Amino acid sequence: RTFTNEKGEFTLKLDDIKYKEQHKLVFSHIGYETKEFQVRKMKDGVCHKIVLYENSIVLDDVIVMAQRKLSRKEKKAVKINIINQFLKQLKKDFIFEDRTFKVISDIQMVKGDNKVFYNKMTGEYKELIGAKSNKKDSIILTCFDIENYINNDIVVGIEKMSDRFVENPVVTKRKKDNKRMIDTSFYNTLNNDSLVMMVMPDLHESFWNNNRDMKERIKWLGRDINHKEWEIIESDTYTVLKHKVKFGLLGVVKYSLVTSFIVDSYDYSLERIIENMEAELNIPFGYKLPPDALMFLNVINIGMDEMEKYRVRHLNMEAQMVTIYKKIETSKYVDERSADINISLIDTKKRKVALEAKALVKVLSINSISK
Repeated sequence: RTFTNEKGEFTLKLDDIKYKEQHKLVFSHIGYETKEFQVRKMKDGVCHKIVLYENSIVLDDVIVMAQRKLSRKEKKAVKINIINQFLKQLKKDFIFEDRTFKVISDIQMVKGDNKVFYNKMTGEYKELIGAKSNKKDSIILTCFDIENYINNDIVVGIEKMSDRFVENPVVTKRKKDNKRMIDTSFYNTLNNDSLVMMVMPDLHESFWNNNRDMKERIKWLGRDINHKEWEIIESDTYTVLKHKVKFGLLGVVKYSLVTSFIVDSYDYSLERIIENMEAELNIPFGYKLPPDALMFLNVINIGMDEMEKYRVRHLNMEAQMVTIYKKIETSKYVDERSADINISLIDTKKRKVALEAKALVKVLSINSISK
């Protein structure tokens, strides 16, 4: 039996207890609900937190005790200590070794209530740690099966558009009918399986690679900690370490990124990461889209008037990216990744184009690569 000090801290020697798997620790306090904690969850060298909640039962005799509020300096020290414990646990949980991940990955684009296109891939990512000449990791994707879908309205619209557009047009004032900066071959090959096989694997690999950054995160988070960028939200099961970054540039660029690390409240082991990003771009005189971007925009905008020119005046993007981790033996690995991205464009003529992109990858199995 033991008692806490005025800060709620305590120590308890468990070395002499046999059969730890069968024992529990009981925490109690007047006016609070009693809580049990399994001894087997206690890890050496880890600072554990036990949170008690007020008991709703009315007591006949109540002892009122004044609780001292923490100073700013003390709050800062507590916050930095939690962040450091989290970083320490990250380094224990993530071991970077050559692996293969068998996955199912799908990418789709939605406009309003209509699915523009959908692509599903079953394949395998081979990750070779530090294999590149610059010591960066090498990622090799092998596709076993690809399923592709394009909305029929898009197919019909592309055929009609292709009939009207001529190949390699020349822009001149005299040839107004021939001023569309669009190559018909782009539209003719959109429905070609070879184009799908050539382009879509790159998109799947890019999605996986852009989210596979735990090694970089550990390095980046380990720099000098600015406690003002962090917010700690605690509960009895999970603790959320929320990191916020925000900047702007003369009203032209606005950007904010809120990264929430959801960790186990007892040992700070990472369960998932939720990233919410907002970006806004305001260009006073507009940005003229290059031909390739204009082609893509016209495909998305099928069913409306095709645009020969589009100068972006305002761009807004909202994105949420979620990574869920699972533990295998003593290490953590990605179990699932998802992204939901909403983009809206408004040009100098106040024409608006909005679309939504979704991506999801599920890990089926993980295998080590023997050297």
